[in-house]
Amino acid sequence: MANITKIEELEGGEKCTIRGKVTYKSDKLTTKKSNRFEFSLYDGHYLRCVCFSYKVRNKYEELFKLIQAGEYYTIQNAEIEVNSEYHYLEINLKSNSKITVCNDELNIPPHADIIGISDVVDLKFHLEKPSSKIISTAGFITCIHEPEKRTLRNGEEEQLRKIEITHGNENLFVTIWNNNPGYNIDFEVGNVVVVENCLLTEYDNELDVNVGQRHSKLTINPDWIKLTVVIDEEPEIMALGNELKILTF
Repeated sequence: MANITKIEELEGGEKCTIRGKVTYKSDKLTTKKSNRFEFSLYDGHYLRCVCFSYKVRNKYEELFKLIQAGEYYTIQNAEIEVNSEYHYLEINLKSNSKITVCNDELNIPPHADIIGISDVVDLKFHLEKPSSKIISTAGFITCIHEPEKRTLRNGEEEQLRKIEITHGNENLFVTIWNNNPGYNIDFEVGNVVVVENCLLTEYDNELDVNVGQRHSKLTINPDWIKLTVVIDEEPEIMALGNELKILTF
């Protein structure tokens, strides 16, 4: 078997062999132009994968049954492409792509993909070039905005909610679209929010984590996050008064 390429090493345009765990799989999605399903592959970093019926031909039904959330897979002859709309890396399965179930798990610790907000801010330069741009992070809610509508590139309007989260001395906007169950959560300032498998974009010169579509996940106050509160006598260096709330993932 060819050498395994890690998702974080992908650049776009290459063919390679990748391996990971399917964390999300959609239902069959039907439009006037095509039939497809989507899934997320995770090896410590996320990658969006799409299976169009016309690209895999008579393998479509077979692949839909084979690929299941929670299972590990090796994808050979995977062609890494750049999404034309959002400029992130993804896989479009082809008729010559070979997918097999892995018996050897990758020993990925739970929630190993969650990074601090300061690390998210450091990723800003990656938005200028193709990358996976799919991240997971966590923080405390510091501000809850009123629901609003945003006009998409196709001219359609979508309802969204926006919150601001902080961890340490860094802040981040989180946009929750109305096609995600997280849109209906009753948020409170001070809640711990974990967002997983989300698209990182830039909107109005601000970094924006998008909780949208079906595969993104938002959780409030999970019991697996450890909270430590540090009291400091120099509150000017703290994000929230003289208390620095530290999250351990």
